[in-house]
Amino acid sequence: MTNPPKLPNQKKKKKPTATEVLVANLSVPGTGTMLAGQKLHGACQLVTSVIGFMMTIYFAGWFIMEWSKTGVFPVEALNAAGRIPESWIMPMLVGVGGVFVFITALGWAFLTSLVVRGQMNRNDPNA
Repeated sequence: MTNPPKLPNQKKKKKPTATEVLVANLSVPGTGTMLAGQKLHGACQLVTSVIGFMMTIYFAGWFIMEWSKTGVFPVEALNAAGRIPESWIMPMLVGVGGVFVFITALGWAFLTSLVVRGQMNRNDPNA
């Protein structure tokens, strides 16, 4: 059994350039890595960035809920009290941790983009 002939308008899949990989990775960490063909590596970066983002969103939601519950901006309450209330420690740690996790995923994706660029230059120095 033979395969059907290719349609005339079908184009060969274009390999992404190193710049496209970098831009995609800096936009949403992991997407450029997956675009470059490293699916598992890119998925890990994407999951890490989503976890960091969700942790930060949790903090933002807590901040808004605290503000609406007390009617006072939490930073003003913190300045007035002079110390962090016990109930604020966990949400603040989650928020700071989320920022750290997201920045880690972004840095990881950036470094992967540089490695992919080096591999592309080694394989095809004219590109």
